[in-house]
Amino acid sequence: MKQEIVYVGIDVAKAHLDVAWEKQFHRLPNDVAGTKQLLCLLKAIAGEVQVICEASGGYERVLVGALQSAGVAVSVVQASRARQFARAAVAFWPRAIRLMPPSCAPLAKRCNPSLS
Repeated sequence: MKQEIVYVGIDVAKAHLDVAWEKQFHRLPNDVAGTKQLLCLLKAIAGEVQVICEASGGYERVLVGALQSAGVAVSVVQASRARQFARAAVAFWPRAIRLMPPSCAPLAKRCNPSLS
């Protein structure tokens, strides 16, 4: 059976990390202690974890290195591309829901809860 991937988004700032996945949110300090807390939180997640964080002028480098050392899959994205994707998704999804077969709509809504 294929394991479900849990996507964890991290907004990296100089002083803190805003960590979110599914319906959970945590604000952790952006230091060694905060990184250790984050790794503990990630290990408690059932399933495979993929961390996505934005490039934040270098504030993300220590975090990314620690995640890679711990064997956690991590992607760094440009903030402008993430914003463009979010805008496109908001504009596209309602139309896509109307066009897809009725049997697919519940799955699409599960993938994007804001469609409910």
